[in-house]
Amino acid sequence: MPHKSLISWNAILVGLTQNGLSSEAIDFFNKMNKMDLKMDRFSCASMISVCASITSLELGEQVFARAIVIGIDSYQVVSTATLDLYCKCGLVKQAKMLFDQVLAPDEASWNSMLMGYATNGYGLEALDIFSEMRRAGVWPSNITLTGILFACNHCGLLEEGKKWFDAFKNDYHIEPGIEQYSCMVDLYVRGGCLDEAVNIIQTMPYEADVSMWSSILGGCVTYHGNEVLGKLAAKKLMELDPTEDSGGAFVQLSSMYAVCGKWEISAMVRNLMREKGVCKLPGQSWRVESKDGFLTHSA
Repeated sequence: MPHKSLISWNAILVGLTQNGLSSEAIDFFNKMNKMDLKMDRFSCASMISVCASITSLELGEQVFARAIVIGIDSYQVVSTATLDLYCKCGLVKQAKMLFDQVLAPDEASWNSMLMGYATNGYGLEALDIFSEMRRAGVWPSNITLTGILFACNHCGLLEEGKKWFDAFKNDYHIEPGIEQYSCMVDLYVRGGCLDEAVNIIQTMPYEADVSMWSSILGGCVTYHGNEVLGKLAAKKLMELDPTEDSGGAFVQLSSMYAVCGKWEISAMVRNLMREKGVCKLPGQSWRVESKDGFLTHSA
């Protein structure tokens, strides 16, 4: 393509962002700056979304500041991306202030605010936002259900979570995905209902993933649960993730035997865990250049 328009550049930037390629997206944004391509609302929103994904508040706010200067900050796609940035960085009050400035929030804005409250420990506020969302006539989605279940988890509202899980299927005709089933498993486990959690795993139309079996195993530790179920959960975890992350399964299994008073077996599991070893990937650093200098982020 001899001449690449801003639309072409944006398409690639959006693609990198949506596929979680944060470092590549930032490098690509640098190239756009060097080409003197004026940032529009789509490239701005994509860049702020990248900042949200790596929880770089400073970088995201500087991109948003540039949006204000060039007059694109009022576009909903930009404000929603910034709202999501604030939520993922734990600045829920700032997110709510920005949300209140949006004249007609769309589904994405409502869901970002709901998830922001839910994932930062404001469960009741998240449920209030959902009530406002329904009154505004905005149709929910699977993301909405995830936020509701997170909120119920934080507040220990098992019955409330069950009610909305069923309502989304029966009233909204929205089939839960594996993420929502995982939330429901965790909600049952936190409520001490291990049998119900296992029943979800056995009857759902998906294969249970690592997070589900980890919740089950954690429940066996917390509630002095049954040894047979704990061993099954640990076995499933090691089968699903035989890499370094399965070290967590050994730790939980050892703890389960300890709370059951089986100290020798607990010690044996710990020794096996040390032999296996656990590794952690190092963080990354990014730099975004602009005409005024450069912005950096380290993780």
